Amino acid sequence: MSNLLSASEIVALQLPGLPTTKVAIAAKAARESWYFEERTGLGGTRKVYALPGQYMPKPRGMGERLEQVVSLYPDRVNAAEVAGVSIQLLRRIITEESDPPLQAVLNLARPMGISLDWIVSGEGDMYETPPRAAVEAPANPNSNMVAFTLAGTDVQMAFSRHWIKQQLQVSAESLELMQVPGDSMEGTLSSRDVVLVNKADTQPANGLFVLRLDGVLDVKRLQRLPGSKLKVSGSNEAYDPFELDLTQATPGFEIVGKLVWYGRIV
Repeated sequence: MSNLLSASEIVALQLPGLPTTKVAIAAKAARESWYFEERTGLGGTRKVYALPGQYMPKPRGMGERLEQVVSLYPDRVNAAEVAGVSIQLLRRIITEESDPPLQAVLNLARPMGISLDWIVSGEGDMYETPPRAAVEAPANPNSNMVAFTLAGTDVQMAFSRHWIKQQLQVSAESLELMQVPGDSMEGTLSSRDVVLVNKADTQPANGLFVLRLDGVLDVKRLQRLPGSKLKVSGSNEAYDPFELDLTQATPGFEIVGKLVWYGRIV
């Protein structure tokens, strides 16, 4: 099957009637016997689910909004190919004769930067807010404060340059503020936690790092081992640790940066 989503992706959709945490999504999926498959990559094994159709809202006017999205493509044939559906099904979706598959809606929306909330409910802006730069200059250039924008959002947090220099011992310009990606550190870090990542520190060493594994961001604990080996592990028992040979290139493995601070809502 192709319309499969991880628990993290389902949570990010914020669909009515569904839980707002990955753990609760997994529990609901097990309780309601959702179809799932297990995918294995460098980060370990994870489940991806077929989201039941009853959780996809079907308000009136959705077909009209989808037609606006389709009009952004060269023609309907191209839009159908991007959506992953036949031209006949695309026509029925637009006329609201058929329910739109969730994956088809996502496939159409993401390349154009269209808000899923707008497609589903008609509320808010049609286009997602473009991500801002990771670091924004303070309004007063002589200020000791530096403002970071949470990647992909309008949320900002300000930190003292002096504190960054003295406590984190890094340059503010090398830091990026992001929400914890993935769930492999569940128990130590949660997806609601916010972290500062030093993107200048990409050498394999002991500590917590943001990694790109097979193109997917995740947080892992790295540990140098004798014999030029690197152990990659998490706190979530659903993911098995693995080792890498640092003397050999490892396709699909990239160190994005080291975690130097985290904040949590309690």
